[in-house]
Amino acid sequence: GLHIRGVPKLPTITEKLDEGDYSVVGFEDKLFIERKSVNDLYGTMFRGRERFERELERTMGKQEKKFLVIESSPYLFLKYMENHDKMKMYNAAIATFSSWALKYDLDIRWCKTREGSAEFIAKEALKLLIKGESDENI
Repeated sequence: GLHIRGVPKLPTITEKLDEGDYSVVGFEDKLFIERKSVNDLYGTMFRGRERFERELERTMGKQEKKFLVIESSPYLFLKYMENHDKMKMYNAAIATFSSWALKYDLDIRWCKTREGSAEFIAKEALKLLIKGESDENI
């Protein structure tokens, strides 16, 4: 399950989502989370961009909160680009992040590790569950 330090693990289920990698059962219309490793992000930006943007298009007007969680830091992403001799594409990558953020209302979060991204995802899920429960009790 997903884990937040100091909180018991949240139970998870594995099933196909129409959009994204993570959401909360019963709240799929409220939360969209796409998680990318550096390698996956690079492939999405430079080889699978059209497919990913079609997925983002499908979220328009559906999910209230949308996140792209990148398992890296901007510095490590820069180093990855450097190591793959793609520095000339770095500025295009940064422009792409800005474009996605504005066009699709996508909140881009850098989490240095897989554990950090899992903790971020769990926190967002927990916030949504708490808010959802409080809305029902009003």
